[in-house]
Amino acid sequence: MHAGLVAADGVLDRDTLRAQGRPVFFNNNGIHPGEPEGIDACMALVRDFCLAPERLAALGKTVFLFIPVYNVDGCVNRNSTSRVNQLGPESFGFRGNGQHLDLNRDFIKCDSLAAQVFNRFFTAWDPDVMVDTHTANGADYPYTMTLIPTQPDKLGGGLGDFLRERMLPAIYGDMERRGCPTCPYVNLLGETPDEGIEDFVDLPRFSTGYAALHHTIGFMPETHMLKPFAERVAAMRTLVEVVLDFTVAQAERIQQLRRAARADDARRAQWPLRWRNDHERPARLRFKGYTAVRSPSRLGDYQRLAYDRDQPWEKDIVHFDRCIEEQVVAAPKAYPVPQAWREVIERLEWNGIALQRPDADRLFEAARVYRVLEVGTRASAYDGRMFHDRWCWARTPRPSRRAPATCWCRSTSPGPATPSRPRNRKRTTASSAGASSTACSRRSRPPSRPMSSRTRPCRCWRTSRRCGRRSTRGRPRIRSCCATRRPCTGSCSPTASGMPSRSGGAIRWWR
Repeated sequence: MHAGLVAADGVLDRDTLRAQGRPVFFNNNGIHPGEPEGIDACMALVRDFCLAPERLAALGKTVFLFIPVYNVDGCVNRNSTSRVNQLGPESFGFRGNGQHLDLNRDFIKCDSLAAQVFNRFFTAWDPDVMVDTHTANGADYPYTMTLIPTQPDKLGGGLGDFLRERMLPAIYGDMERRGCPTCPYVNLLGETPDEGIEDFVDLPRFSTGYAALHHTIGFMPETHMLKPFAERVAAMRTLVEVVLDFTVAQAERIQQLRRAARADDARRAQWPLRWRNDHERPARLRFKGYTAVRSPSRLGDYQRLAYDRDQPWEKDIVHFDRCIEEQVVAAPKAYPVPQAWREVIERLEWNGIALQRPDADRLFEAARVYRVLEVGTRASAYDGRMFHDRWCWARTPRPSRRAPATCWCRSTSPGPATPSRPRNRKRTTASSAGASSTACSRRSRPPSRPMSSRTRPCRCWRTSRRCGRRSTRGRPRIRSCCATRRPCTGSCSPTASGMPSRSGGAIRWWR
């Protein structure tokens, strides 16, 4: 994988550029090499920067950062059949990488080396605006270009308002003036566009959702595969230039809003973990489309859907363009992360999350402990991972000093440190996520005596379970860690979907 940088004054050292506070525009291409027009558009733009001094000078203080081909494995896996009905080019790359992973689903789990490098690359450069190029399929309509922005409600505050009220209208207006009408991405509510569309909820596993974690305004332009390749390349280049020109003109304002967003997030009392489309606030969108026609299939007992380009229409359709928080958690002082969770620690560090190793064991009064009790998994894997549709969890109803499994879990809330002493806690069982908070509890046992060196040591954190033998009081014994008395290796780690931004506070972990 290669990355390039263009600057009007020839300053290319990253540390120097960051010290000068230079705006950074980032163009990522070829994450799905079967959608290659962004690669050609980027290279044509870089060529013009090199050959046209007036085009280079128009960058001003802004630097143009680009990755011409993100998915190198897929790009060299050439074919002409993996995107059926796409109008050109004659051959193109394959969607997956060498491990058959979809890299636009890998920005959080980072199973691929490409995503691991990208996490560090993105954090180091900290771009103000990103454009990640793609090609769409699905319904037929006259537009060559459609656009997925970072969801403004997820950005929130002044940055989200700026994107919704100023940046997006300017982009759509400029695209229209340049002869390339653009509409929001056609994410259908039903079978056809005339039934309405809704915004794409860009989770952090997608490029624009990942960018939002860094307070970066992201765009995912999607050209239409049923348009000729040359037309798609021209539309993609126009879109990149429009967003770049706006960024150059409004760079100082964008940087101010990003700094304000980080400062606001540092003071947040709650963090959203999951978002959904808000169907209570529909908007109206003027849309151009083709009449849908259905005919009996020659291959089976079903109706075949097609679009008649001889019957165009233009009308207002429903557009759900807002999202709301579906699950929110209170912001803790910190998350304890066991040293055994090396992969979690690495991903936090790649994204600039503040980590601190305590120099001694400490016990704090306020600790919220969650424990996964049951997980429902789909029958088949996706990208090498099992998808969990359903889960049940338990949470302590009040501050607790008891670990949920075999070791001690301490919060990082301020408070005096005291020696570690084992205590049993109440156990609270809640219904599955999103359900009511009603719970049942059991009477806790009296504090037990300190652990001795003769206590049976715990197993590996991956295999530790409650002991099946019963004590005289009918409660299961807990395998305790006598040798190290190290903190919890249980379920209180940060989740991928709920990872806080770099300004969200320190995250501490123990040996």
